[in-house]
Formats: sequence, C-alpha cells, structure tokens
Amino acid sequence: MPSSEIESHLEGLSGFISENHSKEIDLYYPLSRVYNVRLVIGCVINPGFDKEGEVLEFIKSFSNELKCMTFYNNALWDYDWQCLAAIR
Repeated sequence: MPSSEIESHLEGLSGFISENHSKEIDLYYPLSRVYNVRLVIGCVINPGFDKEGEVLEFIKSFSNELKCMTFYNNALWDYDWQCLAAIR
C-alpha cells in the first residue's frame, strides 16, 4: 500500500473496529494495535484458498511470527488468531 494511503486506511479500520469489535475485548486493545501499525501488507491468493487449509495455516503462522493483525473473511484477527472485530 502506498504510504500516502496508510493513514486513511487505518482510520477506516479504526471505525470498523469501533462498530464491530468483539464485546469480550476491551475496545482500547484493538484500537491501540491499529495506532501502532508501522507497515501494511496486502496479498491476493490465486486461485484461492486451498481446501486443505495450508494457505490459511501459513497466514496464521506468518501473523504469529510478526505479531501482526490479519483481515480475513470479514473479520480482524490478532496475531494469536483471536477475533478482534467482525462483521455480524
């Protein structure tokens, strides 16, 4: 993502979290995670996710190693794959 678009993108993500955060989680936690984002990476999986789940397992492992958040399947997941926010 071009650096000129990151601030707007993260503001939108903060709004998404505020409206859709998991009620079991203190809203401060996911918003502080977004506030501290330093790098945004996007990827496209072609031809798509495999039925064996290998691609998703790779993404989970990658997320855990980098301690990053992942937006997948209309939900925001923390590095330990705890759901921070989801469209209901």
